[in-house]
Amino acid sequence: MNFVKKISKHMPHYISLIGVFVAAVLAFYFFSYDKFFLVGVSLAFSLAYISWGIIHHLIHKDLDFLVIIEYVAVSVLGLIIVLSLIFRT
Repeated sequence: MNFVKKISKHMPHYISLIGVFVAAVLAFYFFSYDKFFLVGVSLAFSLAYISWGIIHHLIHKDLDFLVIIEYVAVSVLGLIIVLSLIFRT
């Protein structure tokens, strides 16, 4: 399967992930004054990313325990970075 077919096969999934990411970025922009709301947005985005990854791999029938661990690890690392930026002193 060539590259263009592979990308076009997954494009609807990536568009939804990008939409969630854009919503999170906009929430950070418009509500930058409320740190605790930003924490909620960060947690929601992390959970959405994990859910998206699990659903994406379920649909394509290649879900494995290590794939779930990978999505959780990336999500937790990203969450740590974002929370450290929110509460930097």
